Amino acid sequence: MYLAAAGRVKLEPGEDLFEPFMVPVFAILCNIGYTFGWISEIIKRREPKYAPKLFIKGLKFTLFWVFLVPSIWVVIAIIDEIKKIVT
Repeated sequence: MYLAAAGRVKLEPGEDLFEPFMVPVFAILCNIGYTFGWISEIIKRREPKYAPKLFIKGLKFTLFWVFLVPSIWVVIAIIDEIKKIVT
């Protein structure tokens, strides 16, 4: 993300590229999701294939959010490079 944003974002001294308060918020949201996972597993105890399916869905959901912002920056960087080539 830093490489994709380099030269596109001007940061003042002491500023971060991401909002630092979002790190603990993301950690709390991940823990809430994890907690709902094992609670729903207890409720659906009779289905042996439920836990692996739920794990895969949760992993995909979490990875989507983790890679969303860096992916957007990479797309922006590619578009900027294409604009430089075209003009």
